[in-house]
Amino acid sequence: MTGRVLFGRRDQALSSFAPALGRLCDAPGVVGAALVDSNGEAVDYAGRIPAFDIRVAAAEWRIILAKLGRSRHLLWQGTSQLMVRGVHKSFGAVLLPEGYALVVQLLPHCFRISQRALCEAVREICLDAGMEVPAALRAQ
Repeated sequence: MTGRVLFGRRDQALSSFAPALGRLCDAPGVVGAALVDSNGEAVDYAGRIPAFDIRVAAAEWRIILAKLGRSRHLLWQGTSQLMVRGVHKSFGAVLLPEGYALVVQLLPHCFRISQRALCEAVREICLDAGMEVPAALRAQ
C-alpha cells in the first residue's frame, strides 16, 4: 500500500480491491478512483478527495457509459473508455467485464492516466474478481 493517506474517512470497509485502487491513485494526476457495478453502486474507492465525491462521480460516469452503449450512433455504442478534461475536474471511465466500471478523478486540465498504471489496476481488479482482463487493457 502507499504511504499517502488514500482511504481517509470511509463509510464502508476496505475490500480486496482497495490496494489496487490505492496504487492507481499514486499515478500522476489521479486524485481518486472508484470501482462501481452496473447500477453505479460503489464496490470500493480510494483517493485524496472525500469519499462522497468520488462515489457520486463514479455513479454518474457509469450512467454515461451505459447511455453511450445504448446510443443510436454506432461509433458511440462501442465506447469502453472515456476521458473528459475539465477546468475544475477531469475524469476517466473504463468499462470492465460484467458491467463494472473503473472511474478516476484527475487533476484539473489533466487528460491522461498512465496507461501502465491503468492496465495494472484493471488487471488486479479483474483477476481478484475472477473476470477476464479486457484485451485493450492487457499490459503491453
